[in-house]
Amino acid sequence: MSIKETVISHAGALGPDLQDTMARAMASASRDISSLPHDKYPHLRPHITRAYWREELEKTTLPMGWTLGGNPRRNGQTSLIHPELNAEMRIMKERRRTYPGGVPTAGLSPSRRKYWDGTGTPPMEGLEIPAGSLPQFEPLNLLLCWDYATSENQTDFKLRVVHTLEPGHYGEAVKCDIIIDIQQDGGLHRYSRFEGSEDHEDFFNFDFRKEENAT
Repeated sequence: MSIKETVISHAGALGPDLQDTMARAMASASRDISSLPHDKYPHLRPHITRAYWREELEKTTLPMGWTLGGNPRRNGQTSLIHPELNAEMRIMKERRRTYPGGVPTAGLSPSRRKYWDGTGTPPMEGLEIPAGSLPQFEPLNLLLCWDYATSENQTDFKLRVVHTLEPGHYGEAVKCDIIIDIQQDGGLHRYSRFEGSEDHEDFFNFDFRKEENAT
């Protein structure tokens, strides 16, 4: 099994916890801003949801070697990190109105652009890792993307893990070779697709279920 396949199987164990913690975060955010109209303050809900999601994740024991990272003082920065596999998943809000396909571009930041195209090493910020404790795996940089179920439904949500191939360009879909939908029951639907191309065939079409990823 390749390191990418190994990380994907380990990511499957996170499905139930990601669904549960996000559901609680969305409920808390909805409660806090219920008196403010979303169309007037559209930026509030994503920011408050992200903060609550991190708080919920901090209270959760993550499975199979995953650890919470990132610096929340930096605009709520949050990552899920697997030190032994040299893998990181950065939590990002999708923006379907701006980016076709929803996956955000890296923007102009050099470090983000290296992360998106796979040439940057995961910083694993927020972790204390002893020197020499990491195996010699190539870094695998992933995005954990979330969005509302629909533009009209801002109480339900969807989650997916993607592996980008490029920083992307404004107004164009970011090319990805792995997309994993995290379903409501915590299972995974995984497929490989070259995002932005005309070929939308699912090359892998199967589910990882909770019981298959139980520890």
